[in-house]
Amino acid sequence: MSTGDVQGNLVHALDALEQTIESMHDGLGLETEAESLSETSAAGQRPADVATATLEREVEFGLLDDLRGQRAEVKDALHRLDDGCYGVCERCGQPIALARLEALPAARRCLDCQQIAEHWASVSTPMGLPTLGAAAEFLPDDEAEDSASPSWVEERAMQVVQDG
Repeated sequence: MSTGDVQGNLVHALDALEQTIESMHDGLGLETEAESLSETSAAGQRPADVATATLEREVEFGLLDDLRGQRAEVKDALHRLDDGCYGVCERCGQPIALARLEALPAARRCLDCQQIAEHWASVSTPMGLPTLGAAAEFLPDDEAEDSASPSWVEERAMQVVQDG
């Protein structure tokens, strides 16, 4: 695949994303979410209908954000192409497989490095660790007097945090 083909594919993808973003923007209108919801509420609709409209609008805004992120990735791929580093893995520096670039033209990493990045992203958030919410019922009020030794409540709260 030549540089011209790659650039053409990226420009085509960028144009398609721009059109989709524009059409979604037009569909959402220029009003804010609060204005839209106040109109829905003012129309005397049931709370369930308002909740459904709110959910649909949030989904549309989420899709719009995703599309904007994809647009940024494609623009970045065009910059990498101009800089001469397109098709090179940002992590290991090896060439990205042509099949991967054809499937995902804005790819930043080779498949192996992408799998590693996704694995670490999935395990980097602590799972199953207790939050303060679980121990909050055992913590004394802010107005309680401080003492030199922890009270049984504080000891129990620390145990809950440690044990999960």
